[in-house]
Amino acid sequence: MVAIVLFLITGSVTGLLAGLLGVGGGVVVVPSLAYIFNYMGMPHNAIMHMAASTSLAAMIFTTLMAVIAQQKRKMINWAVFRTLAPAIVIGTILGTSIASLLPSHVLKIIFGLFMFFIAVRMLLQKKQSEEMTRPLPHLYIQYGAGFAVGALSGMLGIGGGALTIPILLQFGLPAHQSAATSSACALLLSVIGTLSFMILGWYEPPATGVASYVNWTAAILIAITSMIFVPLGTRLAGRLSGHHLKQVFAVFLLLVGLDMLLR
Repeated sequence: MVAIVLFLITGSVTGLLAGLLGVGGGVVVVPSLAYIFNYMGMPHNAIMHMAASTSLAAMIFTTLMAVIAQQKRKMINWAVFRTLAPAIVIGTILGTSIASLLPSHVLKIIFGLFMFFIAVRMLLQKKQSEEMTRPLPHLYIQYGAGFAVGALSGMLGIGGGALTIPILLQFGLPAHQSAATSSACALLLSVIGTLSFMILGWYEPPATGVASYVNWTAAILIAITSMIFVPLGTRLAGRLSGHHLKQVFAVFLLLVGLDMLLR
């Protein structure tokens, strides 16, 4: 019962921050699940694998809703998505495969370093131009970007928005189109990543009641509460200073990242 309450709280906070600050859920969900699974007494050598795979499973539902909403607004650049998709799939499969081979404490260190990267980027982030009309880079550059996003996202259980949006902005897509196309990429990699983790852990389930690394109870509860709280966060965003909130959240990410590196 305590774990269920913690899953609901995690989803609520994730949705609130997503609406308020526009941050991806993985940076909140993965470390939260790592602490919860540790509290539940899950095997230590599988905690980060379970946290990453469960985070990706939860994102299937949340990113699907985002893609539907963005498609209604005709904001997704499907041509760019189709170019990135094969590389994202290959990268995600490779990322989850690497994750399955690494010890949980090594994944925790990598995730902690990634938290530092996100936090520093948020602290130094400047307002992006809404309209950028540069031509798209060479296909090989697009393939490489998609592969890198898929590999890191699959390994760490994140949606990749912190990487995909800046990349798409550099590609020359407008800000709103970059965010919408990033959602489509996140849906693809969350589906592929979840399936990959399920297959990789099929013959060696890490804990009773966990189907191949994915804790579906946690994933569904987090997804539902996250979707409920996103609109509240969006409404609050209009009343609060987003810049100062991002700075506070960035400091929080630094502390969480430091804790994951030292624990």
